[in-house]
Amino acid sequence: MLANRPNATREQSMLTDAATSGRPQPALTGTELATSTTIKRPNVMNKIPGDSAGPDRGRAPGFSDLDSLLSQKGPIGSGTAIRMPSDPLYEYDSADLEPGAMTELQKLATLIKRNPGARFTIEGHSDSFGSAEYNLDLSQRRADSVARYLVDGLGINPAQVQTRGYGTSKLLVPPRPINSADPVAVENEIERQRPNRRVVVVVNTGR
Repeated sequence: MLANRPNATREQSMLTDAATSGRPQPALTGTELATSTTIKRPNVMNKIPGDSAGPDRGRAPGFSDLDSLLSQKGPIGSGTAIRMPSDPLYEYDSADLEPGAMTELQKLATLIKRNPGARFTIEGHSDSFGSAEYNLDLSQRRADSVARYLVDGLGINPAQVQTRGYGTSKLLVPPRPINSADPVAVENEIERQRPNRRVVVVVNTGR
């Protein structure tokens, strides 16, 4: 059973208060965005589109998609990187899987079962909002939750699955300086960094 979703944290509320109080706030540099100790998102952005580990549907450059891999004949190639094309895999700022993730994870399980000699590394990645330590932990927990569901819920051999959280170390979209007191600017930057919030599955066939 999926865990209940936590409410917004105290730190998120504090960030929201800062953004709506009218008090001047300094602009954040790209480095500060990546290392800030403030929590992931202001609460006003709790349900923005794309606030997830998965991007819009469709194949992203440099990545394969599950549907194409399932339709092809023969073994999957080593080094294949699958970017999960689901609607949000996770609740906002959470490692709990959303019900909408189940269909894509069932497809992934089918692919894994078709390739019993391959190992699949589930990589978690985050955007630059929040501290590096927080994002590293969140990305690892998200990868672990995918692996746990594959093994416990879908019967995947645990020897075929491993996980790794990368946090902000492999950003596809570099952060830009923003005014943290401007909710619109924050929203736009969160949306711009959508590709950074992702789960990637990398295949290793040992060949």
